[in-house]
Amino acid sequence: MAKKYGARSPLSRRGFLRTSASAAGAAGVAASGLGSLIGCGGDDDVPMTTPDAGRRETQLRILGWTHFVPGHDVWFDTFARAWGEANGVEVVVERVPFNMVRPTFMAEMESGTGHDLYEWPTPQADLEPHVVSLNDMMTELEARHGTMIPLCRQSCFNPRTNNFYALNHGWAPDPANFRSSLWSGVGMPQGPSSWQQLLEGGRQIKAAMNVHVGIGLAGTDPDANMACRALLWSYGASVQSANAEVVINSPQSIAAVEFMRELYADTMVPEVLAWGAADNNIALVEGRASYIINSISAYRTAQANVPATAADIFFGRALMGPATALVGAHANVSMMVARHARNPNAAQDFMLHLVEHYNEVVYNSALYNLPAFPSTTPQLTGDDGWLAQDPFESEPANKLSLLTDAESWSTNVGYPGAANPAVGEVLASGIVPQMFLRAANGEMTSEQAVQWAEDQIAPIYERWRAEGLI
Repeated sequence: MAKKYGARSPLSRRGFLRTSASAAGAAGVAASGLGSLIGCGGDDDVPMTTPDAGRRETQLRILGWTHFVPGHDVWFDTFARAWGEANGVEVVVERVPFNMVRPTFMAEMESGTGHDLYEWPTPQADLEPHVVSLNDMMTELEARHGTMIPLCRQSCFNPRTNNFYALNHGWAPDPANFRSSLWSGVGMPQGPSSWQQLLEGGRQIKAAMNVHVGIGLAGTDPDANMACRALLWSYGASVQSANAEVVINSPQSIAAVEFMRELYADTMVPEVLAWGAADNNIALVEGRASYIINSISAYRTAQANVPATAADIFFGRALMGPATALVGAHANVSMMVARHARNPNAAQDFMLHLVEHYNEVVYNSALYNLPAFPSTTPQLTGDDGWLAQDPFESEPANKLSLLTDAESWSTNVGYPGAANPAVGEVLASGIVPQMFLRAANGEMTSEQAVQWAEDQIAPIYERWRAEGLI
């Protein structure tokens, strides 16, 4: 690691907005079109951290993904620059679509120069060999804020190497988003609670109204990656075991794929086979989809642009299958410090500062980002908390309250193990949704599709195991 953090006195918990960032927060929320910023008084200001070892670093280059809630980016960029100005560090923030962060990282890794700090909405565990260990920084974070929640810890910590390769500072649940009016018409006003109910109700809605279930199956669709894993887990299947053994080829996986064949044939339309990340959101907001599995970003978009549709969108927990009800986090928002970084100390000090002010992140993402360290955002829960009384004008105000227990029905991408480099590569390769797609479109039988997936996945695990990283 480039820097070993020494012991520092714990910081007092902050109020909602520090003076230097309040203008940024107001601009961020205004840009989101979801109302004006509401201040929530707090403690006295606390000192910002500055690099304290080695050469003084006077620049920090951050490459981030374009957040699904636009107001977040307006706020974040100003927040980061304010930290830099207070610490004598020139902060440069650049943004690209989420699917361009990885190729940019890879190109800069090859050239040996580029950004210092990279942020993704999904785990990138296979990049562990190319990033700085954050173990000492994590020790300090947990001393200040308590233990990171398990689904975030398992998305940035490799138990084989005992290494934090990233900081998963926040996450987004992946609840059902459904049109209440449509599901009320088939006797399910609260939406389906099981995969079987999704099939039965979705079949009726499509037949009667020509509105389809919106679960993508393209390998390049990150939402498909999450939804297909949820179906696998619900049948008791998974890509890997808790000990990182490949277990995809099982009767449970075959049963899950067979169920998807029926779900696709009876409730969906061919366009889902080629969907990208935003297409399920668009289909829901435009009234073409009755049900999607997504974060609250689609709903926030509808609030800003189609209020009547937003009023009809409600949320549901993970669907129950034959074995369980689980869904992957829609996002595990993670930061990595590249080995080629010229300013690794400044990068880690900024991350400490970001977590310290995570209530601002949550608010300025319109509650999309939830904290990896719950103690940083006490405003989120409780009878008068943001989830119970949405500050962004949901009707009813408690529409998001089911997210209070979202951690109990959410998990990490490597479940029942950690998001290690092998499962990270499987995720990046889109193998799981391709497995379902190949059966759904009739290219393969369910058994053949599962065998195909195992043939793709097994060599990935063998390679990473040979490198000692799983």
